[in-house]
Amino acid sequence: MARPAPAPELTCLELRGKPYAMGLAHGEELRPAIQQLCEERVDLTIAWAARRGRQLCADELLGAMEPFLVAHQRYAPAVWDELEGIAAGAAVSLEALLIGNGYTDIRDTTVYGVAAPGHCTTFSALGEATADGEVYVGQTWDMDLAMLPHVIACRRRPTDGPETLAVTTAGCLSLIGVNEHGLAVGNSNVTPRDARPGVMYLALIHQALAQADLAAATGAIAEAERASGHHYYLADARNAVHLEVTATRVAELPRDGVCHTQSNDYRHPSLADLAVPPLPGGRSVERRCRLAEELAARGPLTVEAMQASLEAEGVRVDPPVDRVVSCAAAVLHPAGRRMWVTHGPPRPGHWHGLAL
Repeated sequence: MARPAPAPELTCLELRGKPYAMGLAHGEELRPAIQQLCEERVDLTIAWAARRGRQLCADELLGAMEPFLVAHQRYAPAVWDELEGIAAGAAVSLEALLIGNGYTDIRDTTVYGVAAPGHCTTFSALGEATADGEVYVGQTWDMDLAMLPHVIACRRRPTDGPETLAVTTAGCLSLIGVNEHGLAVGNSNVTPRDARPGVMYLALIHQALAQADLAAATGAIAEAERASGHHYYLADARNAVHLEVTATRVAELPRDGVCHTQSNDYRHPSLADLAVPPLPGGRSVERRCRLAEELAARGPLTVEAMQASLEAEGVRVDPPVDRVVSCAAAVLHPAGRRMWVTHGPPRPGHWHGLAL
């Protein structure tokens, strides 16, 4: 019998200091990868708009980033400083770096009201559903195949603020992470009709992870001048909150039960008039219902059971459909300040354990 393929390596950056210094070190260490990622995402955005009838050149797209940059400067000085450091270290423009970080939000503003391929599926499991009585959250992160080589983990030890651990991509802020206060945050993409220049989702997650409690983390997202829509899950040792947001509205989803799953369709009635239906090929409702069934069948849930549930979901988008693949997956334990991550589609034996 052939041996299973070894787990893909996962680079883990270790950053410390003030935000600009952490960003500068990040940019310098991963300069070629960051330059490539930014170039790829600029190209992807231009191609996305062209397929939907809008012709953009790179200069026009980069020039449109000015109001986004202003919104980020207003939102959180520490996040802005770190972005400036990354750009300086990687020798890329802030405009290109913003597109590299906030691709899906920027894409939503180039052609309004058009759904995009996406397959991220998320869950939260309260203590009543887990074998150890603790809260866990997790997801697959499904994105264009071009992002697969760029997946990294990043441990940040800022001079002022909590230590954080996140999975993300080269040159980018936090995507899925946990902090030293036992807060965990992640997301899946949804498409609203009110996208606008504003703060992109990775900056929101980064700022949420800089908070000391669940209420403050939720406020960092709910009260922001957001660029577009996402589903965010936020959890601490006792509870998990699911927010659905558009650029201009926020709604907290009622839980389905002790296990809650979410994918790429808006569910809250108050957001229905702003919701762009997901593409049929993405099977959003089917995926979240299927993950709920996987989790229910494996309860009481252990970490291994949650990983297996994501493995059953993740392999359904491997090989790629519309170039979308599970670039990463994660199970997070807020109280334990730890996470298990895959680089690439989740598979048995491919999980990397990381802890603060």
